[in-house]
Parts: sequence; structure tokens; C-alpha cells
Amino acid sequence: MILLKKNMNLCSKLFFLVIIFLPFWSKSLNVFEMSLIGVGSGVVFQQYFDRSLDKENHMINKSKVIEKYYNSKKRTINSDEFLGMPIQQKLMIIEVYHSYKN
Repeated sequence: MILLKKNMNLCSKLFFLVIIFLPFWSKSLNVFEMSLIGVGSGVVFQQYFDRSLDKENHMINKSKVIEKYYNSKKRTINSDEFLGMPIQQKLMIIEVYHSYKN
């Protein structure tokens, strides 16, 4: 992290100096505006090359874990076993099956 800050400071200073000493250009910027350009370029450089975030969102990973949990709780029932159940259990199974589809 310290090395990144040193690189960022070096790049922002280099960018600032390049803007100041560009030959044959008319510059109407004052020192304050030039320093803002230098600081802004350092911030943009840090944000562009920031690799601290993963490609996947944490919420997506959490939803995948919850989905795996619900899939592990599922159970298969053959047709003979289903036909032998009482009507209340059949309705509960149909309701749960319908909620999985939605």
C-alpha cells in the first residue's frame, strides 16, 4: 500500500510537471488549478488501478450459499410413496413445490 501511494504521488507530480512545462502551449491556469489537476490525476490513477474489489458481489455469494442450503434440504419422493400419503401431506408437498418454482 505504501508503494502504491509513492507511485501515485510520483505519477501525480510527473503529470503536474508535464502540464506546466509543455512547450508552445498557452496556459491560463493558475497555481491552484494546476495543483488540483495534479491531485485529481493521482486520485483517478488510484481508483483506476484499484484491485482490492473482487469481480463478484458479496450479496451474490451469500445468495448462492443460501440456494445451496435450500437445494440440500430437498428430497425426492417416488409416486407410490406420494399416493400413499394423507391428503394434508400431499397438499404441503405441492405447496412447497410451488414455492420453489416461484
